[in-house]
Amino acid sequence: MQCQLSISVLLFQVSYILAKHCYLFYDVNPGEGFNLRRDVYLRVAALNNILNCTLVLPPWDHLYHWQSNSLNFQGKLPWSKFFDLKQLGRYTKLVEFESFVQEETKSSEGLLIDVILHLQHPTDLNGSFEEKANLVKCKKLKKYWKEDDATYGGPFWSYENVFAKKLKCLEILGGPRVLKPVLQNLIESKSNRLIFLDRAETLLHDQFGQTDYWRGRRSMRFSTHLIDIANEFRKTFLKSSDEEDGTKLPLDWRVESKLDTYSRGGPYIAAHLRRKDFLSARKS
Repeated sequence: MQCQLSISVLLFQVSYILAKHCYLFYDVNPGEGFNLRRDVYLRVAALNNILNCTLVLPPWDHLYHWQSNSLNFQGKLPWSKFFDLKQLGRYTKLVEFESFVQEETKSSEGLLIDVILHLQHPTDLNGSFEEKANLVKCKKLKKYWKEDDATYGGPFWSYENVFAKKLKCLEILGGPRVLKPVLQNLIESKSNRLIFLDRAETLLHDQFGQTDYWRGRRSMRFSTHLIDIANEFRKTFLKSSDEEDGTKLPLDWRVESKLDTYSRGGPYIAAHLRRKDFLSARKS
């Protein structure tokens, strides 16, 4: 009898913990490019680590620089198209958006997020840099609207069946450490398990260029199918390979050392060329 009671108590505790577990969603300004989105991921992943939540990776929508019409629709793309999820998961706990909807919600009616936290820059800086995070009244956010059932509709990564219960606005100047207390207060309520950070590019780094930053950066290895394509291109057109160039990495980024970074490199130079936007914006 005592054993059965202990098991019941344990099951109740496990259910309670699962019910309280938080999931962190985010998105950025639609016009931002691939590299900034990669950097914003690092900031949100660091925040996710100190909150001990699960990060729900936002689907990739069509970006301005993706202008290859032959590839058809380029939206709602999973992160596994670009990055190795196993490596990312060694830095922070995460799940793809589609997987979360299918496996966690167990619902065909869509996803109901508990609260949108719209991040915005403070209006009272007065030329000074002082870290702050203050909830403020939302003013004319046209991207969100009230549905008939009092929930909020919005762009939500171009999904039509995603809604939110509440909308809050936060003026913030700082990184995850500054935002943590605000989110912890929201998470303490059982009704706020699914939290969506909009305009997450507003969040800064806590430790840019320091140890934890590079742990996250090293975890962002490209997916194996992209690496295979790149390796074949290098071999065919550049007479280059990891073995010949001294650029072979260990399978797990966590065991990289300084010695691994002293690489000779290949017989070519890589250049980043801007497409259209830079030329159009600066015609002179």
